[in-house]
Amino acid sequence: MANISLRRNPESRVANAPFFSAPTAAWEPFGFLADFLFDPFREMLPTADSSRQNFVPSFEVLDTDDSYIFRADLPGVSQSDLEISVTGNRLTLAGKRDQEHEDKNARYYHRERVYGMFTRSFTLPQGADLEHIKADLRDGVLNIIIPKKPDVAPRKVAVNSGGTDGGKQAQA
Repeated sequence: MANISLRRNPESRVANAPFFSAPTAAWEPFGFLADFLFDPFREMLPTADSSRQNFVPSFEVLDTDDSYIFRADLPGVSQSDLEISVTGNRLTLAGKRDQEHEDKNARYYHRERVYGMFTRSFTLPQGADLEHIKADLRDGVLNIIIPKKPDVAPRKVAVNSGGTDGGKQAQA
């Protein structure tokens, strides 16, 4: 079930007054209703101050026959600002995207680009060969290749038909 929270503005009520007392500020019906409407995507929306958002890179994770491949879009992130580490079976990527020089005299009509630090972690399966990880950053795309251990590769298991004994040997 989703987290449903009721927000009350403490400044809109008289100090030490019960909940049912009249508010001191004007009542706004649509703001009041917005607190009660169920929105399952509320947590995914940007915050009110969108200029303070952090950079969150997009990832793609592939599972091939011989490896796991992680791809991340990291435009504007240099190799020196990127750190990749493995602890146990946890792959962690951390880095930052610095803001370009901002001209204080220029007028920005619209800004959507975000900057800042980021950290992403992924839990790796047991079959990952953590000793032979390769990472490559080229043209703003990070590729991390984690080979699979050969003994973990899937293998076929023969199924017996049961024969004439009706499976009595399997019970013994």
